[in-house]
Amino acid sequence: MKNPFATRKFKDTDVVLALESFTGALDNGREIRVTKDSRLRGSSEIVKKWPEFFAPEGADSDELQQQREAVFYRPSNEEAERADRSRREEEARRSPPQPPLAEAAQVIQAFAADGRSYGTGELVRLDDPIVKKYPERFQLPARPLPR
Repeated sequence: MKNPFATRKFKDTDVVLALESFTGALDNGREIRVTKDSRLRGSSEIVKKWPEFFAPEGADSDELQQQREAVFYRPSNEEAERADRSRREEEARRSPPQPPLAEAAQVIQAFAADGRSYGTGELVRLDDPIVKKYPERFQLPARPLPR
């Protein structure tokens, strides 16, 4: 949904309300803090710099909520997908997929070796060189009995 207030320009005589509290720096370097529902004139430097954070004073609660959602609560799908993809890639790099129980060895007690750490209960492939190098640190995992 397109933000109906995004391109809004207020007249200098308009009184506007802040949708949410926020902070920022004006062009002259001065830092400001605006609290939710603050009333300012349209001629204010703050309103001119960040008009999307303000609504006309006479707006009803539905209009205010619609504008709040459009401005503050809508991450773009592209950004969310990119963040999710990078998180999944990072997880895959850190922990490879677990092997099936029939082909796995289970770490008895956490340890670190060869530049990697292994957590208690972690499953590692039986043919992994670390299992052959430190067999005393692994056991066969418990498997459910066939029915």
